[in-house]
Amino acid sequence: MSGWIDKSVILLISLLLFYKDFSLPILVTGLLLAVIASIASDYFEDRRVAGAIFVLYHLLCALFPALLIFIPILYYNISKRFLVVYFLISASVMLLHRAVLSTDILMNTGILTALTLLFSYRALRAAHLLDENLRQRDNLKEISEALRHRINDILTEQDYEVRLATLNERNRIARDIHDNVGHVLSGAILQVGALLATDSEHAAELNVLKDQLNKGMDSIRNSVHDLRDESIHLDDQLQRLTTGFTFCEMKLTYDVIQPPETRVKYAVLAIVKEALSNIMRHSNATAAEVSLYERPGVLQLTIQDNGSTKPTYNIGAGMGLENIRQRVYALGGAVNFTAEHGFKIFASFPIQKQSPKEEATNENHPV
Repeated sequence: MSGWIDKSVILLISLLLFYKDFSLPILVTGLLLAVIASIASDYFEDRRVAGAIFVLYHLLCALFPALLIFIPILYYNISKRFLVVYFLISASVMLLHRAVLSTDILMNTGILTALTLLFSYRALRAAHLLDENLRQRDNLKEISEALRHRINDILTEQDYEVRLATLNERNRIARDIHDNVGHVLSGAILQVGALLATDSEHAAELNVLKDQLNKGMDSIRNSVHDLRDESIHLDDQLQRLTTGFTFCEMKLTYDVIQPPETRVKYAVLAIVKEALSNIMRHSNATAAEVSLYERPGVLQLTIQDNGSTKPTYNIGAGMGLENIRQRVYALGGAVNFTAEHGFKIFASFPIQKQSPKEEATNENHPV
């Protein structure tokens, strides 16, 4: 838009300066040719095209001297790198018609040419500054977006570290309660039982004491189980197992939204440990993958490697695979072993809510 404003100013000045020197038809014809040449230069947006139009217009000027008064507008779109060449072309045409055109016309045309070049430089400078501002704006947006993502990553890492530290602390507290308070209460219950066998006179009081100790023991046991349940983070445990597995390249995929019940956590961890052990003992794999997916009503576990089993290894036998099979069956799941294109274990567990009684039983005897 600013380019056409500049050109309009140049054309208007040309008309005001030369309207007395030429007839109206000549001015209108020259004006139309200059506008057409300028539009063509803008349309193609190529400095070489603008240069060709510039030369063609000067050839017309060689035939029609009056067209020289509109030469300044053609300097707006030409390449400034060849400015000297264009000056020589214009000067040659002007010298050709020096006898026809007055000195004032030639001088005013030169002044308008200088003014056009000044306008053109200003427009190019403004366009360059605009492009630079847009580039800086885009860079700032990219930097801002990168910083925002980095801040989110840092906050996520901090949340993860806090959660992991909290889980580890809960596990430590549960272990300390089990090892210290639990053993003390267990010893006290045994001592009360021994006193009951030898002191019938205080049997009633001892029975009350024994009942209180048993209730306290049950309460501590439940609290320990609750703390331990919360401290077992399946994703973290699987990350540790797979990260510490250096036999071959290892990949973990964990897509579980709702953490499974405790006995399923133990079963998954035990199966993964057994499967990784089997890979080291029976496979020449170079890559392995552990995947755990939550599907509607079922939890799916896959452990697969790209190696081949040893000739002496029977897929249907083996204590390790039998242990895996029994663990899955005990939870009402299904398991399948295949040895095509590497060894693969596929196990699925039903997702079901466990009653508090079953939970306590399974925690007393974890799989």
